[in-house]
Amino acid sequence: MPSDLEEMAHGLRLVAVAVVSAVITATAVIGAGHLWIARYASSTDAVVTSVSAPSEQAALVRTAG
Repeated sequence: MPSDLEEMAHGLRLVAVAVVSAVITATAVIGAGHLWIARYASSTDAVVTSVSAPSEQAALVRTAG
């Protein structure tokens, strides 16, 4: 039967592994998110600029009373 000190050391190792795993996972998710946003933003820039020109001349129309 393990002593209290060995159980405490085992628990601290588990906590350390959990923290390292959380940091690695967060880094991967945030990095993937930044890449996705960068690709999405660059692909929609052309659409936004082509749509924004005619919308400058558009007028607001009230459709409901």
